[in-house]
Amino acid sequence: MAIQKSYSFYGEASVPLTSTAELLQFDIANDHIACSLINMGNQAIQAFEFFEWETGASALENNWDAIFTEATAASSLLQKPVSAVQVFINNSSSVIVPLEKFNTEAATDYLQLLFGPAIEATLKHEKIKNTPSLINCYRIPTSLLDVLNSRYPLHQLAHAYTPNITGLYAEAVSDKPMLKLQFYKNHFIASLFVSSTLQFVQSFSFTSTEDICYHLLHINAAHQIDASSIKVNMMGFIDASSAAAVCIEQIYPMVEYKKPRQEKVLPAMFEAQTSHYFTAFLKPLA
Repeated sequence: MAIQKSYSFYGEASVPLTSTAELLQFDIANDHIACSLINMGNQAIQAFEFFEWETGASALENNWDAIFTEATAASSLLQKPVSAVQVFINNSSSVIVPLEKFNTEAATDYLQLLFGPAIEATLKHEKIKNTPSLINCYRIPTSLLDVLNSRYPLHQLAHAYTPNITGLYAEAVSDKPMLKLQFYKNHFIASLFVSSTLQFVQSFSFTSTEDICYHLLHINAAHQIDASSIKVNMMGFIDASSAAAVCIEQIYPMVEYKKPRQEKVLPAMFEAQTSHYFTAFLKPLA
């Protein structure tokens, strides 16, 4: 399996990457690992690397030990000493459950109903900051968890939906509906917020523009969204001139490409025309 480092940004040489006052933060999906070195004081990215590879339909097909070995060999970050490690699992096997209905057996049943039987996967769950009445229940491939435990035994683990939902509640300044779309190479995460309440968050796989538009039209119909008036925040790996973006803007007239906050990223990340690529990787510290 060939690992490609598609993006890399590093701070000034005067800012040492060997500081232990830094957090190493991962976003791990079926086909990518994003690595952010974060200053724990100002919570800004000091360095960033993005690795990707071609893979099958299931993360179970990945040899996670080999992936981490190859990425580490090609990385300027992964051999540096840090004070903490935070890992976000970016997969679709997650369900948000009200606290009053949560127990481990019920969470297992919910996930099995939605995603089928668990095969070589471990169940995890966590409360969502700012919304303690909601629990995020999710699966992680056991082979990936074993590698994380071996390489980073003190890591903090969470699902990518959790900071996404936390951010939605923080961004909600009115009762107007908001749809957040985070794009990756082969999937996107859609989060819908209406009347100051999370309606749903879900990951959708795609191979074409038609797939993306189909999923969005289905979301509109299922949740009775007035596409002409809803605010859409878009970020991640989607170009404004692409066929997918044109299609999305035909469905939703009120699209905004969300750039990262300037003080939270390196200048080269903020100044790039594609700066919205990296917004989805800015996650709050635990």
